[in-house]
Amino acid sequence: MLGKTWLSSTGQDWKLRLGLVVFGVSAASLVTAVAIGERSDVGFGLGMFVFALLFMVAFVWINVAIRCPFCGARIIWLILRTRSHHDSLYSAFHSLTSCPMCKRGFEKPSYSP
Repeated sequence: MLGKTWLSSTGQDWKLRLGLVVFGVSAASLVTAVAIGERSDVGFGLGMFVFALLFMVAFVWINVAIRCPFCGARIIWLILRTRSHHDSLYSAFHSLTSCPMCKRGFEKPSYSP
C-alpha cells in the first residue's frame, strides 16, 4: 500500500492504516444513513452523526498520532497547514525525507528506534 516511505521507515504506517480503516467505516455509515434515510428520519440522523463522528476521529487521529520520532512534531498537521494543497498530501505521505521541524532524516542509517 505505502511502499517504502518515511512512515514505514519510522514504523508508523500502522497509524495511517488505522486512520484509513476508520475513514472507511465512516463512509460505510454514510452509505447506510442514506439507504436508511428513505425509511426513517431517526436512522438517517443517527447514521449521519456516526459518519461525522468517525470522520472527525480519523482526521484527528492521523494528524495527532503520526509524529517525528526525534522531536515529536506532528508532521502531517504541520505539512497540511504550511504547504499548498497541490503538493501537501503527496509530500506528507510519500516524498518527505526529513522532519520539517528538526530537519533530521528518516532514512534507516540515521534513524535508530
